[in-house]
Amino acid sequence: TLSLLIVFAGAVLATVAVAETAGRVYRIGFFEAGMHPPHSAMRAAFRSQLERIVPDEMLLVFPPNGFYSAGWNRDSSRAQARHLASQNAIDLVCTYGPWVVEDLLAAGFTKPIVAMYRADPIFEKLAGADGRPKYRNLTVDIIPNRLRQDLALFSSHVPIKRLGVLYFPSGAARSSVLAAIDSLGRVLQFDAVSAEGQNAIGTFAFFRAYEALKGNVDAVYAPFLWDMTGDKFRAFYDRLAVDRVPVFSSEGRLSVERGAVLSQAHITVEAQAWFDAWKALRILKGESPDALPTSVPWNPTTMVNEGIFQRLALELSEDLVAESELIPAQPAEEIPRYSLSDALLRALAQNPGQMATQERMQAAAAEASRAWSQYLA
Repeated sequence: TLSLLIVFAGAVLATVAVAETAGRVYRIGFFEAGMHPPHSAMRAAFRSQLERIVPDEMLLVFPPNGFYSAGWNRDSSRAQARHLASQNAIDLVCTYGPWVVEDLLAAGFTKPIVAMYRADPIFEKLAGADGRPKYRNLTVDIIPNRLRQDLALFSSHVPIKRLGVLYFPSGAARSSVLAAIDSLGRVLQFDAVSAEGQNAIGTFAFFRAYEALKGNVDAVYAPFLWDMTGDKFRAFYDRLAVDRVPVFSSEGRLSVERGAVLSQAHITVEAQAWFDAWKALRILKGESPDALPTSVPWNPTTMVNEGIFQRLALELSEDLVAESELIPAQPAEEIPRYSLSDALLRALAQNPGQMATQERMQAAAAEASRAWSQYLA
């Protein structure tokens, strides 16, 4: 009888152990608005940091079918959000870029969301003025007063009378952001103007927006160049440099290396990834996402494109040099060279006027398609 009890007890313990092991398998998904170099860097760093700090008894799985990229198409983002909301196999989703959090919430997604690389969660109504998320299953990253810090730095080192604002956050945030920039402009002594930044598929059209402002601004604030794939980053910055218009970005080294005159890196990718991984681990252990910290002490590093300063004949002050990381001018031998036909093709593909015309044609085609569908109905 005793031996039978021992065997029975052992079987029960083994069953509990298996159940506990199964309960410690956590599946992590990723959902981005579209391909963007910082998204890839942050995703890789986050996964590395999470795997480094997770306890041995917790098994992490990153399923191949748990990665979603909306291709900078809002309709695709909504469809993928609905698909994610219908899945039971994902325990936590990390998001990158605009829209995706809103689309997940609208689709009824109730699993934890770690939102990274947002424009401004407070302006975007994902968090209150106190920084606390408005949804129980959400945690966000907030850089306090980034807008004020960016524009104060920009205006202190670049003479600005009329600032072009190419800032397209999610949802109803745009009007709030523009009002805040107007208010800061009165303090910092510049006027701010903006232009429509949406294209036919609901994403961003920076070339078209700049074309509408061209000749009417002497500097541009473009904190996030969403939907800039391939060499569009550099092409956009080159276009503005030709027009002698300096650009400020919030995307750190990535943007400065490609031609932004100034940027602020508030935190390294590795440090940001550790912060988000630490929050993800606490969520997986049972804590509520909305109760976790949303900001850490930020120590901004100013980055300066020395070559663009020289090209635009801007004064590179000793104070700015002392407090900044200089990105040196690109050596002449590294400047790309093109055949005449290549140069013409690039000029057509990257000229803002051409881009604006193409956007209008796409919009007209989309409208014609909708009209035809209504006629057939």
